[in-house]
Amino acid sequence: MRSPVAVSSDGARSGVVSLSSRSDERQRPVVPRRVAGCVARPPSADVLAGAADTHRMRVSEFWVRLERQLGRTFAESWASDFAIGDLGGRTVRQALADGEDPKSVWRAVHTTLQLPDRER
Repeated sequence: MRSPVAVSSDGARSGVVSLSSRSDERQRPVVPRRVAGCVARPPSADVLAGAADTHRMRVSEFWVRLERQLGRTFAESWASDFAIGDLGGRTVRQALADGEDPKSVWRAVHTTLQLPDRER
């Protein structure tokens, strides 16, 4: 039979859990899982909004997003042929080749294509 496990108000578990139903067998203590620097409550909307702005986008993530919006073939063509004013008159491919941050290129694409905010 398992030993009871107490749960404290902060969600930490304490007590002992039996590894089998036999009480004479070895038991191990329950150790609460904690990550350094984490808080018990979920982050606020303000924190989440700020986190979205600091997220670094990979070039591969950029292409996945563009292909999701335009389809694979058209995304490749559009990225090579369509000059965007917010990118200084460059195409997506030129801006990425010049070392422009993929997130800033995505923002320009997002604005140009007038995508919904959830795609930001």
